[in-house]
Amino acid sequence: MYNTFRAPIVALCLAFAFLFAGPAQSGQVDASDIIFKEVEKRLIEEYYASRRAPDSRYERHHDDEDGERHRDKHGKSGKSGKHGKHEKYGKKVAIALIGQGGEMELSAAGIQNLDKEGIPSRMAGRGGLGALMGSKRIKAIVIDFSGGKKPSIADQPAFNAAKKSYTKALIGHPQTKTYHDYGTASMVNMTSYFGSIPTRGFSEGTFEGAEKISGENMRETLLERGGESNPSHACMPACTIQCSNIYGGEDGKTLVSPLEYETIGLLGSNLGIDDLDTVARLNWELNDLGLDTIEIGAALGVAAQAGLLDWNDGTRALQLVSDIKTGSPLGRILGNGAATTGKVLGVERVPVVKGQAMPAYDPRAIKGTGVTFATSVNSLLAIKY
Repeated sequence: MYNTFRAPIVALCLAFAFLFAGPAQSGQVDASDIIFKEVEKRLIEEYYASRRAPDSRYERHHDDEDGERHRDKHGKSGKSGKHGKHEKYGKKVAIALIGQGGEMELSAAGIQNLDKEGIPSRMAGRGGLGALMGSKRIKAIVIDFSGGKKPSIADQPAFNAAKKSYTKALIGHPQTKTYHDYGTASMVNMTSYFGSIPTRGFSEGTFEGAEKISGENMRETLLERGGESNPSHACMPACTIQCSNIYGGEDGKTLVSPLEYETIGLLGSNLGIDDLDTVARLNWELNDLGLDTIEIGAALGVAAQAGLLDWNDGTRALQLVSDIKTGSPLGRILGNGAATTGKVLGVERVPVVKGQAMPAYDPRAIKGTGVTFATSVNSLLAIKY
């Protein structure tokens, strides 16, 4: 029993180490690495000893600068709970939290993290770690690092020289310019050209509507709309590349931030949807639920194969996401990912490896990616190269 319990707890601790270490493509997560070692230590000590809470309320844990842990009860979904946390603890805190999907213990639930605007949209999305937090009745972990100390640097001049050299090389690389202007959505036209963009349930690799959902079209659209829209957004302070974005609607007000390639691939072309506004609305709803857009996008593609959704039907896709929020039987099936959806609905051709949905790179066209999927332990953490 102990070994069965220990494995996922270690996974959660490693996830938080991942969360506080910096940005990563697998979940677009970013946060401060200040007091990381202390956070890791406390999490390991606490979660080894924890057990499922006896009621349906959620504990909120707060480590202050003296290392004292505070607990109170909470029960809201990701975005609705954001402002209360900042009001209670201030804006200069790191917060890792789950949404309603984690509370419901859905296996597609991730752990959300705040961007520099305080929006819980940066997610360690793969592997269901949000469900693990939910099973322990932990809604959020708040780290107050005011008063924390930066790691000491043995040779400051050498560090500064290396940083300057690295930054110069990074800025001078042509791919940096591409990502700055078009973000990760710059991959849409490229993968469609390669025949590797998921299209209509991974049944095809080239999408006829690729240009409409491309990074190039997104940039042009956001610049035209203005307002809060921003095609080159830094998800964390001092980011050099700024490959994130703030996707504004026709009125210039934010629909979602960010709108990334993986999401466009799984909620766009994979569902036959060629409208970025629709993809952005789906993205926002799943962020609010705290669910992985890759996993749910793949599950919706399976549902389409089962006849529950027509291709290029964004309205129906939003209805199915709403089913997840209400906790209907179909919603819980979808919320537990593509593999579960395929089993329950009797769909045999399901785009998963080792129980996890494939990201937006069809391995049949990119052979090295296929080998990686087949041989890696965590094969589908959006590994592309």
